[in-house]
Amino acid sequence: MPKFFVPSEQPFGSALVLTGENAAHARVLRLKCGDSVTVCDAHGTDYACTVDSVQPGEVSLCVNASAPSASEPSVRCSVYMAYAKADKLDPDSLAALRNEALEKARQADLIIFIGGMNKNGYEDCENSDRKSYDLSYGQNELIEALAAVQKNIVVVTYGGNAYATPWLDKVKALLHCWYLGSMSGQTLADVLSGKVNPSGKLPVTFAREQSDYPCFRYGAEGYPGVDGQVYYKEGIYVGYRWFDTKGVEPQFPFGFGLSYTTFKYGRPRLSADSMDAGGKITLTVDVTNTGSRKGKETVQLYIGDEEASVDRPDKELKGFEKVELEPGQTKTVRFDITAEMLSFWSDKTHGWTAEPGRFKAYVCASQTDVRGTAGFSLH
Repeated sequence: MPKFFVPSEQPFGSALVLTGENAAHARVLRLKCGDSVTVCDAHGTDYACTVDSVQPGEVSLCVNASAPSASEPSVRCSVYMAYAKADKLDPDSLAALRNEALEKARQADLIIFIGGMNKNGYEDCENSDRKSYDLSYGQNELIEALAAVQKNIVVVTYGGNAYATPWLDKVKALLHCWYLGSMSGQTLADVLSGKVNPSGKLPVTFAREQSDYPCFRYGAEGYPGVDGQVYYKEGIYVGYRWFDTKGVEPQFPFGFGLSYTTFKYGRPRLSADSMDAGGKITLTVDVTNTGSRKGKETVQLYIGDEEASVDRPDKELKGFEKVELEPGQTKTVRFDITAEMLSFWSDKTHGWTAEPGRFKAYVCASQTDVRGTAGFSLH
């Protein structure tokens, strides 16, 4: 059920009007007359309401009942918002804000640092490259300073890309949210409070250093280019393929993501040890939730060509399956392997080619977390 917050100083009665961001959020949710919503205040009271009318900039509610919020614990917290454009402030103002943040951190029981990247030029947008792999506006330095005075610190970041995490071993947890949209706040609260068990997996690789990415291994031709021309000298080794094949250890590998529970993988099983170009082999693997709460796991299938006549990555992602498991429950995940999944683009034939030979299937929880392997042949 949609939930809205109204400051405590706003009077409550038999009717309630949502304005400003609350009204805009209600329109995003496409609320209509008769819908049920919950409104909460700063004193831990929930109000069960019904939508009476929806107008531009204003949503009228009828308060049907009120009661202490039993679903959420009573927690005292303080929210401090950093200046969004730190480059516009003079050094003295920045120093004052930093000192104030550190003083508040010393008094706090827990810090939830929310930062990341902005969708503006040279940071996290199209038509321009980021100027640094670090978080902008001195966030890395601020996180380090906060962690030095308060050990209970959780870092939450928003953004559409990877970034450096030099402070990682000094914080209790890191949650990357990408861009979650209008329900971002509620989603974040649900995950941090444990109401929702996270199950996301990274679609990119987080490198330890910017120089670990392949384009930085080839001088100016790799990045930023020479005379307006960029040369992709890494060839087929794009993304996780580079880190995997070249033995570069990432900070967070492709396909990585933690859960509040744990999963055990069984031994992969193949329906046959060989197949022809028109056939298929079925791979199955049992996955068990070994933790104490329900959770979801994304099982990833990678395949490597052990006898290729051309240069190929050590292994490539060929399939994935997300499975939801109750505590102690086991489910069998299935993948059908075909010759098409084993093929590569041939410069000789100018088409996709699947060469006969030996292949290895890798069942993984991430690109680096291999839980089991199985070999087979293509005739």
